[in-house]
Amino acid sequence: CELGQIIGKPARGRKDRVRPHVAPVRYNPPMARFSALALLAFAWGCRGVAEGPVELQQRTPRPAAERRSLAVLDFGGDPVSGRNGAEILTTFLIESGQFAVMGRQRIAKRLEEMKIAHSDPGRAGPALGVELIATGTAMRTSRVTEVRLLLIDAGTGQVLYDETATGGCLRAAITGPVDGLIDRALR
Repeated sequence: CELGQIIGKPARGRKDRVRPHVAPVRYNPPMARFSALALLAFAWGCRGVAEGPVELQQRTPRPAAERRSLAVLDFGGDPVSGRNGAEILTTFLIESGQFAVMGRQRIAKRLEEMKIAHSDPGRAGPALGVELIATGTAMRTSRVTEVRLLLIDAGTGQVLYDETATGGCLRAAITGPVDGLIDRALR
């Protein structure tokens, strides 16, 4: 296999040099187009609904003594999306400056000690010693992510807020209902 055969031009110089252990790489226009389209589709799928930085409603941060205590449990549905969704929601809630958000490692440790599942917010609330619990579900399909956010009163187990939203990626899907969840939690 000569270099000239691979690129379609006559070889100059090293006519006798053959590397049988290396498979020739040939330019394949249909495969190149497919690769470019696959890369474009991947980039397009992660663009989300919110273009650029996510902007939430601006609120004046509350003093630490006035903040309501809140724990964010892992979301149900897809395990990876569930953990990532909980992390994104935790970040939004901390950045709002309205809540004393319990750390994720502390939640996991306390629930493990009490042998309570993340999926049981009715029992998790009193065990964690918080006023509110935020949780939900996250499901990724081929083109969109569907997220359901729940806000639960930890003392009574009553659902205070329940909203479903979709977006191109997880962060975009969560962004929609976060302001409503924060508003409801502050009442």
